[in-house]
Amino acid sequence: MIAQRRTRCPSSNYGERGEQFATDDAILTEIGTRIARRRLDMGCTQAQVAEQAGVAKHTLERIEAGVSAQMSNAYSWLRSPGFSLPHGAG
Repeated sequence: MIAQRRTRCPSSNYGERGEQFATDDAILTEIGTRIARRRLDMGCTQAQVAEQAGVAKHTLERIEAGVSAQMSNAYSWLRSPGFSLPHGAG
C-alpha cells in the first residue's frame, strides 16, 4: 500500500513556511500595470495595440485595468509585433 501524504487546504494566502502568496486580483493588477507601462513606453495607444494583437480595445482596457480577462487575450497582445515585457519588469 502506498502511503498517502496528508495535506490540508490553506485557509489563508500563506504557505507552509509562512510566505505570503499574491491574490488573483493582485496578480491581475500587476500584469495589467506592466502591460500598460510597456505600451506607454512604446508610445502606442490602446487602439493601436489591440488592433495589432487582434483583440477588441475594450479587452485591452480590461486587461490593463486588472479586470479578469481570458489569458489567451493577454497572450495575443504580448505576441503582437514589437511588443515584449522586459525580464524583471516592475
